[in-house]
Amino acid sequence: MKLKRGFTLLLAISCITFGLHAQNEDEPEFVIEDETGDAASSNDSGDANPESAERDYSGEIIVTGDRRARRRSEAVTRTEVITRQDIVKSGANSAADVLEFTPGVEIRRGIRGRSIRLQGLDPQYVLILIDGERVVGRVDNAIALTRIKSGEIERIEIVKGASSALYGSDAIGGVVNIITRRAKGGAFGPPVEAEAEIAHGNGRRSQFGEEGTTRASGYVGLNEQFLSTGFTVGWVRSGGYDLTPFTERDRQALQLTDIIPQADRDTITRKQATTGPAFTDINIGNRSVFRFTENFHVRAGGQYRFLDQTLVDAAVPRQLLDRRNQTDDGMFSVSPILYLANDGAFRASYGFARFYDRLDVDQRQSDAFDRAEIQDERIQEGKVQLDYEFFDDHFISLGSDFIFDELISRRISAGYGFRQRLGLFAQDEWTVLRGANEWRVSPGVRYEADSRFGSQTSPKFAARHGLAGLYAEPVLQRYRQPDRLYRHTEHDRQ
Repeated sequence: MKLKRGFTLLLAISCITFGLHAQNEDEPEFVIEDETGDAASSNDSGDANPESAERDYSGEIIVTGDRRARRRSEAVTRTEVITRQDIVKSGANSAADVLEFTPGVEIRRGIRGRSIRLQGLDPQYVLILIDGERVVGRVDNAIALTRIKSGEIERIEIVKGASSALYGSDAIGGVVNIITRRAKGGAFGPPVEAEAEIAHGNGRRSQFGEEGTTRASGYVGLNEQFLSTGFTVGWVRSGGYDLTPFTERDRQALQLTDIIPQADRDTITRKQATTGPAFTDINIGNRSVFRFTENFHVRAGGQYRFLDQTLVDAAVPRQLLDRRNQTDDGMFSVSPILYLANDGAFRASYGFARFYDRLDVDQRQSDAFDRAEIQDERIQEGKVQLDYEFFDDHFISLGSDFIFDELISRRISAGYGFRQRLGLFAQDEWTVLRGANEWRVSPGVRYEADSRFGSQTSPKFAARHGLAGLYAEPVLQRYRQPDRLYRHTEHDRQ
């Protein structure tokens, strides 16, 4: 399709390899699987070509369903995966675009972007994670998935159905875990890889106006035997669009409304408003794995996003409002992992995330409707988990997580509120039968104590028949704490 009032320039440099890395047989080769599964999926496939090995989704490593790294073909909890290849082929610009055509997933427009519904349940019942860490910044009880750009994403794992026994009360509808990109380490990736893309023009003049959108993104991955790290950066700028543009004829008519009584001034005023905001969107991210010894690794990562939006809004009678919304969104996490015998591991993690949103409204030629709204949310999360195999038939997972959540907003009493949550969980994956008629069952339980809403125990049970690939996940009990927007009101304290 020919683009109007714009041009498109795409520059892609994919997997550029600078030099060849010769593997010394005497050097240690650290290929213990981590949460991405890059090393494990390539090594276990039996295929010398890493690209073809990655397409064997049965050996793909997933982490969300059972809250530990394991092959997709062995997972007791059904987990759907959208791979990097799928994302590139779709041409998606954000996580919302990626998920839009996934069966059982509904993407809906909200106040600040598009959010997700799983199996008919609203966004407040769906837990959104990035690299296993909670995403903060719910507006109208929804996380805007348009905040997360496709260039940052390696894959997306989706668990549909109640997962509160493992992840807490926010996961009644399911869990969406967005895994960000990092370089493939060790012998399974080039020492340096890079990608870049620049695009301008959207061809929307006939529909939305004349303003184009400019996008630029880049990725650089560095691989060493003891370190794998990847950096992503993205920049998007758009002049917005207007479905009812304000023309010169409208301008002349507006000047005559004072002397022509029958003129509809309100209609002309509304045409001065814009439909879609002009915006600048910037994102920066890093994800790294440090391999200090063969059995001790440290993962670290962080993302920062900045969004600046401007919009002209119309209010009756005859009022024009200039709106500016600025959002700073950042998160950081670090996780040491000690790998044990029998495929076990002990891991701890600490994560911090902050969402700062400011909305300024300025009424033209008056200050009657002027206002400023601020939402400042911060969350700290600490987790420990032990996974260990006993008697060849039982794989036990024991863990605890602690969350400290703060919110500053005029919408809550006193303008400030906080809550603390402590969770304890246990899960046993029991291989009842092996061979062609293999059966695995996974009972589990979670105890959660909330500083504002008391405590609750949530059991779970899942089963899988290996040969037929049949899953059974009866819901024993589901639990969700009250909505965040009302959690600090005086009504909640009574």
